[in-house]
Amino acid sequence: MNIFDILRTDHHDLLLKLENLLEPNGEDQNRLLRDLQTALLAHGKAEEYVVYDRLRQVPHRGELADQLCDEHQQIDDQVDELMRMGPEREEWDEKLTVLKTEVEAHLAEEESVVFPILEDALNERDAEDLGRDFMSSRDDVLQQQHFPLEKRKAPEGAPSKFS
Repeated sequence: MNIFDILRTDHHDLLLKLENLLEPNGEDQNRLLRDLQTALLAHGKAEEYVVYDRLRQVPHRGELADQLCDEHQQIDDQVDELMRMGPEREEWDEKLTVLKTEVEAHLAEEESVVFPILEDALNERDAEDLGRDFMSSRDDVLQQQHFPLEKRKAPEGAPSKFS
């Protein structure tokens, strides 16, 4: 799969997680928010390392990449605030709705602005390579989230990308 198909799938999955959080149907909202936080972190870091890095190689697009990174940070900050607040707080629903709106706007901007720029800059093989790099980077971030640093050390003498 190429980077565009992978990102569209990821975007769809992120929006589903947000919808589930807004309509939890008896599910634990704290757990749903942690799942969303992990997914957003992995997706965002992989985009920054792989996609936005490639976007910076397109003439006059470094500022756009920086803006998108700033948007990631704003979204992360909003999720952190929701994590500290908890679903029992009165303003939870309002803040969650604001988060959803900002995530939707960010994803729409990527698909309507960034995708066409990169589609012009990449051939099909490059788009597939970028997709593999994105998935690898996303998986690395997820791996680090599931195994805190002190638990990721390799056995004595074993090579490890985590130590």
